[in-house]
Order: sequence, then C-alpha cells, then structure tokens
Amino acid sequence: MEWLNTYLLSYGFIALFIVVLLEYMNLPGFPSGVIMPLGGFWIYNNNLSFIQGLLVTVAAGSRIK
Repeated sequence: MEWLNTYLLSYGFIALFIVVLLEYMNLPGFPSGVIMPLGGFWIYNNNLSFIQGLLVTVAAGSRIK
C-alpha cells in the first residue's frame, strides 16, 4: 500500500478520486476495505478537510451508474 500512499501525497484529492472511481468500477486490486481507511488516514495526517474528502469520494461513487 506504499505506492497508494505515495500517489495520495503526490497528487492529492485527484488521486483519491481516481482510486475510488476504479474501486466502484469493481476493478481487481482496489478493495474498498483498504482504500477508504487509507484515504481517511491520509486526510487526517495531512490536516486536509474531511468535507472535501467526503465530497470527492461521493463524487467518484456517483459517476458510475
């Protein structure tokens, strides 16, 4: 999961959006049980807005119909 943390630190909320979007598309290798806690941990450790993180993940999930 080190590579995911590296992407989140490098690209921010855009990386979180893409990873959550891929997870909602049911692609193998992107389990939500790992992604969502890591995203929350990343947001907390970098003093980012919880509301922005929530909106990004909801937007990524709502893109798939």
